[in-house]
Amino acid sequence: GQRIVSGSADETVRVWSLAGEQLLEMEGHTDWVHSVAFSPDGQRIVSCSDDRTVRVWSLEGEQLQDIQGHTGGVLSVAFSPDGQRIVSGSGGPWGDKTVRVWSAETGEQLQIFEEETDAVQFAQDLIRGREPVLADEHRLIQQGTVGATFDAPVRCFTYHKNRLAGAVGSVVFLVNIEGYNIQ
Repeated sequence: GQRIVSGSADETVRVWSLAGEQLLEMEGHTDWVHSVAFSPDGQRIVSCSDDRTVRVWSLEGEQLQDIQGHTGGVLSVAFSPDGQRIVSGSGGPWGDKTVRVWSAETGEQLQIFEEETDAVQFAQDLIRGREPVLADEHRLIQQGTVGATFDAPVRCFTYHKNRLAGAVGSVVFLVNIEGYNIQ
């Protein structure tokens, strides 16, 4: 990609060029925007906020979905590898302690997991993107089973091909997971 997306405490979502030029600003959230992500095809953006919503945007800045259902602030959001689903996590002291899977097209809630989490992502290559992977204070969890533990809080993570990258406390990690299955 040639663009970067950011969310901010000023309640906005912004798209930037790699040179740092602001290309677009989207308004609609009414509280801190914690997490943003591009869709796999690069044509949509998903964001989440302390305002308890998940929103889907076009690259022109049009709000396509205002997804409601969380009863606490939403800390993390991601598209599935096929772009058809969105996973959101509401944890922390003001969260509802759930992870929810939504239809990216309709905003309909497809699944709910009673699990406190600070970060969510689909496990692209691990289980064909079918199940979300969750991160709570010190663990990565898939299908209710702890797959890895850490000495500090897991704040964010992502998958690319056969690698897992993330931030734990103040440390960034990169793990080759080829042949390893987080269960």
